[in-house]
Order: sequence, then C-alpha cells, then structure tokens
Amino acid sequence: MKFPLIYVATISREDLLRLLPAATGEADFRDTGDLIAGRHWRLRLTPVEPLVIGSLQLHRYHVEHEFSGLSEQEIDAFMTRFGQHLQRGGG
Repeated sequence: MKFPLIYVATISREDLLRLLPAATGEADFRDTGDLIAGRHWRLRLTPVEPLVIGSLQLHRYHVEHEFSGLSEQEIDAFMTRFGQHLQRGGG
C-alpha cells in the first residue's frame, strides 16, 4: 500500500520533529511554523481538532507532502521510508 501524500496524522508536533531525521534521511531541515522543508521535500502542517478519547486529547495535523526535483520512484521510496517511521500500531 502506498503512503498517501495528503492525510491527517495523530501526532504531536514535537514527536513529528523528533522522528523527521530518521523518516526523511535528512538531519537538516527548515521549520517555519506551518511548513517544514528539506532538500527536495516540504510538509505543510495544518492543525485540526484533537482526537478526544475520554480525558485524553491527541494532537492532529492535516499533512500535505510536496516534492521538487524527484522522480516518481524517488517519491515512492521517500514515502515508503516516511510511512515506516511514522505509522504506529499498523496505521
């Protein structure tokens, strides 16, 4: 199954930033608030209503991946790696 380019992620911003180096293979990226960018990729994050389960509230973001200068095969490989590092509990 291909990892989608647009989805809602249940993750805190801090956890996402912590996982990005392993998920992208890049330790250096720019974080400008709603946009996080590496060499050939960008993530646009838009907060959505938290997931509430009883007294538990989980952060959620609408995530859009954008790419420049990569082939379709390179994008597929990036998204496979990204998905493997960010999916929890089988996705």
